[in-house]
Amino acid sequence: AAILVWPSMVCVPLLLASKASPLYFQRVFPPNWYYTAEQSSSDDVAIFTFPRYMLLVAALALGTGIVVLGLYNHLYTNGYLSNGVIPTKIQKKRIAPHRDPPPFLSVRWIVLQSLFLTWLTTMSGIPPKSYSRIDGGIQWDNVLRCWVVYETFHFVVHSLEHHVGILYRRVHAVHHLFLNPTMPDSHKLSILENIINVMVPTMLVTQLVPTCNLWSFALFGCITFAWSDLIHSEYSWPWDGFFRLLGLGTPLDHQIHHRLRKYNFGNMSMWYDRLLGSYRTAREFPDHFNDTEN
Repeated sequence: AAILVWPSMVCVPLLLASKASPLYFQRVFPPNWYYTAEQSSSDDVAIFTFPRYMLLVAALALGTGIVVLGLYNHLYTNGYLSNGVIPTKIQKKRIAPHRDPPPFLSVRWIVLQSLFLTWLTTMSGIPPKSYSRIDGGIQWDNVLRCWVVYETFHFVVHSLEHHVGILYRRVHAVHHLFLNPTMPDSHKLSILENIINVMVPTMLVTQLVPTCNLWSFALFGCITFAWSDLIHSEYSWPWDGFFRLLGLGTPLDHQIHHRLRKYNFGNMSMWYDRLLGSYRTAREFPDHFNDTEN
């Protein structure tokens, strides 16, 4: 089941972009949803006619990923995929938040903030026109470029949030109310942090990777969203040992960050932490963490 998790979480852009798929966009979308360029010799060069259709695709892609991830998390953490064996939690001791989370961390406000920022990003006119193109399939090189730009910006900003007192207090402290984070805590951010660490890097990606099409950007978005949820889990995942070999971020890395606050600032990777000396493993803090990746 673990092998199917990642492709299932990003299945919407993969299926809509592939001509071989029964769900190829020209087979499922009404013709008035997209415009085929008459001057092109290819019959599949197309752009969406209205931004609302792009928003619909984004919501469908992310919503599908959330459902897949939620279902897998329930089955995995309750032992349904391992003959009733419940996985060991990463942290040895549960520590409750030292104060009640503010009202804007409720699920309702998180959803409203996310929808507003997505709408603002799409309607701002900042993304290049290529981001409305739905021809050419998945551009894997652009997906990688988006990933590197986003991760680099996130590492720099996240590190500053922890080393500049006013940034930590005004922007990031709310997220660190949770010393034993769970997956829903991934989205419990202050309004300022949603802008600085979600909206701004997303817009930066569109400027530094200007040739990306919609499917490639949607795939990158699904990966980023899912990864953020996954690393906030209380449990390690079956693929984490392999991810550690590649220097990619895991729940164990991020639980160390939430508990101790001065290590492992990376999100989807630990490359910059390893390079700059801020990377730590569970073996260095045996009183706090179980080494669940081994």
